Amino acid sequence: MDEEIFAKVKTTESAEQIKDELDLLLKSLYKGSEEFSSVLRTNVRTSLSEYIKNKTSQQDIDIEVLLKDLVKNLEELPTVRLIIAFEPTEDVIDRFYSFVAGACQKHVLLDIGYAPDIIGGAVIIYKGIYRDFSFKYIFEREFGEEQDNILKLLEK
Repeated sequence: MDEEIFAKVKTTESAEQIKDELDLLLKSLYKGSEEFSSVLRTNVRTSLSEYIKNKTSQQDIDIEVLLKDLVKNLEELPTVRLIIAFEPTEDVIDRFYSFVAGACQKHVLLDIGYAPDIIGGAVIIYKGIYRDFSFKYIFEREFGEEQDNILKLLEK
């Protein structure tokens, strides 16, 4: 995989943005080299543009194959669904990504959801496995057993 370009792709949202840019490049490729060069200069993030320029200048590479391979590799990245109680900043996303990628020992995409009703903690879904580490779940589990007693006390 092309770690150089995917190192900055941490979320499903950023992966979709790059796939859109790659799609734009593929479409422009069929319109001629001038159109492709123009799109590469003006409609694509600098890191992607530089990567493609470097790849094609170093080796005799078919640009169409390179772009299609990048799209394919993006689509094959495993996704970890992470539901948290707040909207994360870029710094928080970086921290979550470092933790999750380290735990999975490979490059993954974070699909981050926002659900304030979980109060805190997180819900993690990976490869069909669901784990609820939210405060809501902990409270419900701890107080669920005592719920009847608490309600009886409150009725008095």
